[in-house]
Amino acid sequence: MTDPRPADGSPSSRPAETAGLRALVVIPILVVLLAGGTFAIFGYYAWSGHTRDTPSSDELERITVLRGAILAYAEERGALPPGPSSALVRALATPSKRGAPYLQIPAHALTASGDLLDGWGSPVCYRVVPVSSSPGSRGFELYSFGPNKKDEGGAGDDVCVED
Repeated sequence: MTDPRPADGSPSSRPAETAGLRALVVIPILVVLLAGGTFAIFGYYAWSGHTRDTPSSDELERITVLRGAILAYAEERGALPPGPSSALVRALATPSKRGAPYLQIPAHALTASGDLLDGWGSPVCYRVVPVSSSPGSRGFELYSFGPNKKDEGGAGDDVCVED
């Protein structure tokens, strides 16, 4: 039987090389698992619909999309959708001229009574109001109560868009 040691009698460096190769394989696998886990956690909270401290810019984007659906409804039908929020949700769920609803609102974004919820879990405020500069004209108020969940009439930390 031959001796696996080098001819000079020193111990073989092969076990150290093998350990080094294992580390080169294991480390990238650990990095991939860590990155995948991080993305999974962030993805869960971003798309799960759970109430969380949503940044105001995200809520502003949602309110802006809702405003666009309201204006599309008013353009096609000649009048603003009725308020409050639950009536607005029902109106925007009706088919437009192109056959699709004006806005698809997921069930997790609604209360049991059908009111639209903001990113903080509070009802979105939608009211049809008279326009003072034009008698007989109607406008609307649309805003989220914001992180403090208090109705400040579109002021304070409320997230709103102008009609």
